[in-house]
Amino acid sequence: KVTLVKSGVMSLQVYNVLGQLVKVVAQGYRAPGVYTYDINMDSFASGVYFYRLVATGNNGNVFRSTKKLLLLK
Repeated sequence: KVTLVKSGVMSLQVYNVLGQLVKVVAQGYRAPGVYTYDINMDSFASGVYFYRLVATGNNGNVFRSTKKLLLLK
């Protein structure tokens, strides 16, 4: 779940432990609001991944957040 308080460009991406981009979940311009994303990881192996949210507001401010994701099958 992602909450945007201001409109702007947002991207939500998943990376492996080597820092390689493995999945783009969402990318593009978004209006303010709450967005929920279900990430299908069926084709990925169990392990540690990281998801990164980057949001750039119309005023140029950038918000970045990276969190760990543990995938167990």
